[in-house]
Amino acid sequence: KPVPDIFTETLDRLDVDPAQTIMVGDSFRKDVVPAKSAGMTTVWYDWAGTSRKRHRTRADHIVTGSAGMMECVGKLVGMS
Repeated sequence: KPVPDIFTETLDRLDVDPAQTIMVGDSFRKDVVPAKSAGMTTVWYDWAGTSRKRHRTRADHIVTGSAGMMECVGKLVGMS
């Protein structure tokens, strides 16, 4: 991290389609940006509440607490 190579290499080794993968991370620059570049669905755990800053890349989902995280991931994987 923060280059997408770590994600693409892992996905290749596991033979997993990036479009079917969720990356949950708390660092916008180190988690969201490279995962998004690799074609993954991104969930940014914005614990610091900085999601209002303008970023060139956008997270697919933004959550600010553990309850929101569980709800978001549950919806993404079809559990709720």
